[in-house]
This record gives sequence, C-alpha cells and structure tokens, in this order.
Amino acid sequence: MGVLGIVLNKDRFQKELAPKGVKEPTTWDDLLDPAYKGLFLTSNPATAGGGYIFVADQLFRLGEEKGWDYLKKLHTNVHHYTPAAGDGITLTATGEFVAAMSWAHDIVKSAQKGYPIKVIVPEQTAFEIGGAGIVKGGANTENAKKFVDWLLTKPIGEMNTKMSNRYSVRKDVAPPEGMIKIEDVKLANYDRDKASQMKADVVKKFTEMTSK
Repeated sequence: MGVLGIVLNKDRFQKELAPKGVKEPTTWDDLLDPAYKGLFLTSNPATAGGGYIFVADQLFRLGEEKGWDYLKKLHTNVHHYTPAAGDGITLTATGEFVAAMSWAHDIVKSAQKGYPIKVIVPEQTAFEIGGAGIVKGGANTENAKKFVDWLLTKPIGEMNTKMSNRYSVRKDVAPPEGMIKIEDVKLANYDRDKASQMKADVVKKFTEMTSK
C-alpha cells in the first residue's frame, strides 16, 4: 500500500518558516498557512494520478463544498502544478521549494539518497493498493494460485517493502525504513468507485478554477 504524503525540505523550513513560528505540517489543512505561499507544489490532476487522488482526497475528507473551498484556498499557496507527482519531490529535494505533495514511498527513496528532506504522512490521507489477481480461464490456473500464495508470504512482503518503500498489508511485516507504522496511518474514507466516476467532472472544474 502506498500513501500520499508531504515532502518537506528541512533546511529551508528551518531557515525560513520556523523562525516565523510555523510548525511542521501534520495535516493537509496546515498547508493553507499563508507562510507557504509560493513555496508549495502539488501535481496536476489532469496529468498525474497522484494529483487527482490528492484532489479527490480533499473532497472525500471534507465533503464536496468544503473540499472545493479547501482546494481554492490552497491554490493561492501553490507555486505551480507539476505534470507528474514525483516532480515535486525533485524540486523540493534540490531546495527550489519548501514543501510538496507526492507519494510517501517516493519521498523516502529520495531521502535515502541523502537529500535534506523528510516525509510527513498527514491525517486522512489517500492511498493506493498494489493488487495481484488471476486471469479467469487462464491456461495455468494452478501455477497462478501458487504464485499469488507466494506473493502473500512474509518473506516476499518484506522484500517488496524493502524494494518499493510501500507498506505491506501483512501485520507481521515491518514498515519501510523512514516511515511511520501502518497502524499510525490515518486514512481518509476514499471511495474508489466514486473517484473513478467523478474524475472527468472534477478535473474539468479544477482546471477551470485554477486557470482564473
């Protein structure tokens, strides 16, 4: 399981925002602080899956009216919307911006390379699940079942977590290095079916809102 998070440039934050009394963000709402104006990035929901999931997350956790109000207010702090979710990590890691929204596992990957950044997993964040399935009527169904059973074992869960920095949904597999425990992650009530159905309308409305 992957979750959305905030990437924070520790050096710039300590030099520029901490002296103003700004505390490190722990919620999505903290990013509405005017101190982040022009210093925050997120991705375009029309081009980035993570960008759309972030927008939908706000609508699910706050309700449609308050969610759109949040996105409108956040827009005043956003420097620009990047084409891909990972772009914000690179630009924050190199010190061009103080904070950005992206996938937590990708933030951890960059942090492990020595960049002065950290990952923050806000309350009521959205998530993705990497699933595995068996094709009905396939020629090797029994082998497919064995393969899926193998995928779900603890050793492979640990290998997957180590390689991808994503959470295992097995409770006996430790969280990725640098990430909080999975039981401490507070997920939003994210309706995947509804998110898919409303995507075209949401992207259209978001594009119109941010182009004014």
